Amino acid sequence: MSFELRPKKKEAGTCHISNGTWLWMLEAGVGLPIGCAGGIVPGTYLYQPDTNGVSPTANDGFIVQAKDAKLMAQVGRMVVVVQQDMEAAFALRSETFRVKATLPGSIYRVPARKEDVALLQAFCDWAERSGGFTVC
Repeated sequence: MSFELRPKKKEAGTCHISNGTWLWMLEAGVGLPIGCAGGIVPGTYLYQPDTNGVSPTANDGFIVQAKDAKLMAQVGRMVVVVQQDMEAAFALRSETFRVKATLPGSIYRVPARKEDVALLQAFCDWAERSGGFTVC
């Protein structure tokens, strides 16, 4: 499954994001301007449904206003910086630590995939130009 983000300003073009990347972005903090964050159980989310009762975590037409899209871009850029710093700090650790950190049940946080961070950066640039968007 993937998400199609349809901009209000058509010249921005449609943004396509995989399910995993979109949900990671929302959980990482990008969803806060629209009232969405990770839930207690992994893979669950807390959110405020819009007036039509739809969710930003589903392909059901959740609408993001222009001001919120810009805030999402601002927060997203902060997440990108944090992830880049985490990647640099992680690279300084021993190979043994890096392997242990990625094992199931590890207490350590590891940086996000570089591909996801790059997609988040692209989303930030797009969201600022979008004029708001619909999550489909």
